[in-house]
Amino acid sequence: MTLLWVLLLGLLISCDAGESATGCGKYNQNGLESKIGLIPGGARPGEFPWMMAVLDRRDGLTRYIGGGSLIAANVVLTAAHILNGIGEDDLLVRAGEWNVSTTEEIYGHVDLGVKKVISHLKFNNYSGQYDIALLILKAHFPVQANIRTVCLPSQNTSFVGRHCLFNGWGPMEADSKDYPNVLKKIDVNMIDKTACQRKFGRNVSPYLICAESLNRRASCKGDGGSPLVCPLPNDPSRFEQAGIVTYGIGCGTFRTPGVYTDVSRMSDWINYHLHRWNIQLGQRKL
Repeated sequence: MTLLWVLLLGLLISCDAGESATGCGKYNQNGLESKIGLIPGGARPGEFPWMMAVLDRRDGLTRYIGGGSLIAANVVLTAAHILNGIGEDDLLVRAGEWNVSTTEEIYGHVDLGVKKVISHLKFNNYSGQYDIALLILKAHFPVQANIRTVCLPSQNTSFVGRHCLFNGWGPMEADSKDYPNVLKKIDVNMIDKTACQRKFGRNVSPYLICAESLNRRASCKGDGGSPLVCPLPNDPSRFEQAGIVTYGIGCGTFRTPGVYTDVSRMSDWINYHLHRWNIQLGQRKL
């Protein structure tokens, strides 16, 4: 009987690993069924199933503080700056969210607590360098239509010239205090470091990458930690995470540059900490 259980467990693990290996970054192009209509500039329900909402639940309240991405069933990748010293017991991560104004969606969200916050020890709040953190969760998110992992890029991947996008629940306009109910979708074009530094008028860390908005919306306060994702060159139905929203110049302006933590440059750091927690990411099969 013991041997049978071992064999069954091995089969389950191998099946799970196979799904992880082939299923990362798969988005729902046409969205999922919803009871609520779409809005201009908004994502479709469940379109980007790796998008996470990071919540602060101090004082008995639940406040949205930024975004994140699901990179393993129990690991969220986000920006260090949004955490601002908040401890594990005061954090909550929400998967499967789309419209924050209702709980009656057909595909509901799932909330999990945080077991461990791992922020980069060299994070510099002024320059944005090493603006990265991992949230190890207390349990695993279920695999369902609106909850899946995003792919991570190979080390030192260049995204210059590629058309990418990011999501978030940050305001649509600069200085606005109104946060949208529905997850937004912002198209960007990746630009090289020289053009980026010229627009900012200062040096940009080697661990950061830049993109400019392709419409009248850009990253705003509240979008920090959200994933910047790009379709795979040989499979546009799947996405890999190029960056993490770090900072920008204002928001809501056409061609406004945004600066993002370069996920490919941080792959060694990510893998080191996942190894310490005995967490493995499936290898992409392309």
